[in-house]
Amino acid sequence: MIPDSVATVVGFLLLLAPGIVWQLDRDRYRPSLKESAFLELSRIILVSLVATVTVAVLLVPIMWLPLLDRVGELREAVSPNLDDAMLFVFAAGVHSMAATGLAWATSRLAHSGPPPIVNERVWHLALSTWHAAGSANPRLIVELLDGTIWKGPRLAFDAGIEDESRWIALGQPLRRRRLNEQFIEIAPTYQTVLIPEREIKSIQVASVVDASANQRYPSQKSSFRLFQRIMKRLRTNHYSPKKL
Repeated sequence: MIPDSVATVVGFLLLLAPGIVWQLDRDRYRPSLKESAFLELSRIILVSLVATVTVAVLLVPIMWLPLLDRVGELREAVSPNLDDAMLFVFAAGVHSMAATGLAWATSRLAHSGPPPIVNERVWHLALSTWHAAGSANPRLIVELLDGTIWKGPRLAFDAGIEDESRWIALGQPLRRRRLNEQFIEIAPTYQTVLIPEREIKSIQVASVVDASANQRYPSQKSSFRLFQRIMKRLRTNHYSPKKL
């Protein structure tokens, strides 16, 4: 049966909101389960029913009984007041939000800890987010399906919807090794290499820390070098206070 009004569709979604919230949260914590649409829909309906009935039991004495007392007054009224009708709509919305909140809170208790599934692609996280503090543009080691290996800094990568359209770009300094060969330097004339994601077997990401970050304590480095010079003189039996 097709709904004949927007209010019917909205009311139907409000009734199923608790189950939908539960199912979405469950999918993030139990991603390995492959279930049929019928089983997922049955779970949504069952969770929605349990949450709605539980909230109804709690709200009957404080909200629904006073509203039911006004039903008779509305039937006897010659011209029903619109505010009274909106009061019932507001009560239904509060009931649905309370049931959805109950389902969400129960899901939080049932699925504790960080979820194994993240909303961002691991591709994007590895190339843009998971960097060491103070690191520059990450350097990649890309192994292709045919055994070819490319080394170079990451320039850019696509994040299109279709797998076939994703590419990754490496820049200079570039190195390449074909199967059963040694690494060779790619001439600076060739600034960029574009690699389609469908041809990639694996990617290793290295965070290169900026060299300037290691220059914070020059006095300590100078003292350490002086200590190395003294120890070297002692080991070679050429210690002389005048030379130091």
